[in-house]
Amino acid sequence: MHCQIKQLVEDQGNCFVKEARSKRISKVDLETAAYAVVSSCIEPTQRLKAFQAGHDIRNVQQMQQYWAETDRKDLEDVKGLIALIRTGN
Repeated sequence: MHCQIKQLVEDQGNCFVKEARSKRISKVDLETAAYAVVSSCIEPTQRLKAFQAGHDIRNVQQMQQYWAETDRKDLEDVKGLIALIRTGN
């Protein structure tokens, strides 16, 4: 199970990096670019959430709260990633 979750998290992260480097987001503001990246990576994100839902002991409301916080954190992380890429560092 640990290997599966690790792979799912890695898949999502790789998608974020790939999409953050995309030329199609280079001309838009940071907020729009971050939403575009997160939206482009919905498939690996949903696979991760589905796995978590099947293997976590939290109830539905707790999982929804957890995912809302995780989604917010992912968006902030993607903004940082895009900013880093745009500055060339």
